[in-house]
Amino acid sequence: ADCMANIGKPHEAAVFSLKSAEMMRRIDPAEAIDSYHNAVSMYCEIGRFYSAANITVGIAELFEQDRNNADALEHYRQASDYYNGENCIAQSCICLLKVAYHAALLSRFEYATETYTKVAKVYIHDNLLRLNLHEIFLKGGICQIAAGGRIKDGLLAHKVLKEYLMIWEDLDYSFKTSREHLFLTNLLLIIPKADLDIFVDHIYNFDNVYGLDSWCLRLLNRVKEDIEEEVNRAFEEKKQKESEAKHLEDIKAGLVSEFA
Repeated sequence: ADCMANIGKPHEAAVFSLKSAEMMRRIDPAEAIDSYHNAVSMYCEIGRFYSAANITVGIAELFEQDRNNADALEHYRQASDYYNGENCIAQSCICLLKVAYHAALLSRFEYATETYTKVAKVYIHDNLLRLNLHEIFLKGGICQIAAGGRIKDGLLAHKVLKEYLMIWEDLDYSFKTSREHLFLTNLLLIIPKADLDIFVDHIYNFDNVYGLDSWCLRLLNRVKEDIEEEVNRAFEEKKQKESEAKHLEDIKAGLVSEFA
């Protein structure tokens, strides 16, 4: 009886903190978050990790509304751990997908791809969830494409993507013949050529069929900017060489001094 009484007090306090947070949510989100955190701590104290996870997801959503990707990521990661502790694997993976989403927006592309792959290794064992695998692989691949950096820097991230493609093919044999796989492998061929028109056409054609979301398009636009930078660099380099060649010709023709 004494044990139950001790459990009841923190539970009542947790409920009170939760109600307080709900009331403050629209008035003062920052104060609401403090109350939510108190409730999470109290639920964890009494071993109610499922409730703690649900509240932590709510906190993450508040940070999302405020476009605070770093704190949203951290709270989704924490919620995933809580769900996992309660063996709620599907809910845990949903949170991990959010972790990957925000990681990419923070340019933590390797972490995002690793997280997508972690979810895929869970989904492969569920006949219903495995239907989402190709989309997960696509998003993980786009993260690596976006991490490419300058076109002439060797595209290390693209070499990493080739390794991931092999891992994903081993996880799901149907992926190799999918439109998502074809899209990614074509990008690996197109991007190093630094041909902006071909790149844009490839994205446009795939988007018309697949319907890329704003997150995918945002990351692919990052690649477009990389290509534009390389095109401009190559153009300026060409102009410089042409200018130097003309100067040499003018010197040979005696039109200008060698020291001009």
